[in-house]
Amino acid sequence: MADNILLPELYRRKKPRRRRVTHSGSGFMKFIVMMFLVLLVSVGLFSFADIGGNIALSIAKNFLSKNYSIGLNAEKITGNPIKGYTLHNFGITDEKSSTDIFSAGFLSVKLNLPAIVTGNLRLSEVSLGGISMDVEKFIESVQKLSLTLPSEDQKISGTFAASPAYAEGESENKMPDLPIDSVKIADSHFSSSFGNFDVKEITADVKNLDINIDASINTLPLKGNIDMGESA
Repeated sequence: MADNILLPELYRRKKPRRRRVTHSGSGFMKFIVMMFLVLLVSVGLFSFADIGGNIALSIAKNFLSKNYSIGLNAEKITGNPIKGYTLHNFGITDEKSSTDIFSAGFLSVKLNLPAIVTGNLRLSEVSLGGISMDVEKFIESVQKLSLTLPSEDQKISGTFAASPAYAEGESENKMPDLPIDSVKIADSHFSSSFGNFDVKEITADVKNLDINIDASINTLPLKGNIDMGESA
């Protein structure tokens, strides 16, 4: 009886062990995904920080003063190369006559990062807001300015040598290719002897010459789209 009980145990088949399949590239892929996540988090944190603003403001001040004799002042500057920079309560003046030219609540510029990666310095958007201006007084003050504009030699061999507007073979009468994708004016008021022009938001697509308007003239609403590209 004991032999009959033990007999099945002798013939019991053992199940073959499954071989563990290892992928040599799985560890590398995990490393790549981990590095991507770290980079993504770093960029996200970086986009909320104020970095390089004072350096950018200093460069802008030196450029305007050296080439145009224009002074630039701002209460503060915030931003970074990813989300762009914003000047708060800024103004520009004619350094020779100490005349105020223009002031606004803010000036915001956003960089076109894909274009910069390819070596082309472009701005994806320039925004102005918080403007309160008497248009006629502004025009009068501009006419009295003694701005120093760049000479022809500077255009050819100096600061403007890399500008597409002065590239070799280009016609002088041709409209220059402005390194700006769009311009926006928001929350501003303009007054004149003809009435008041209040701007909620005006956005202009520089490349396609397309303008979206949300404003009012003497409290009468003015909304719509103007496609200047079709008429050109």
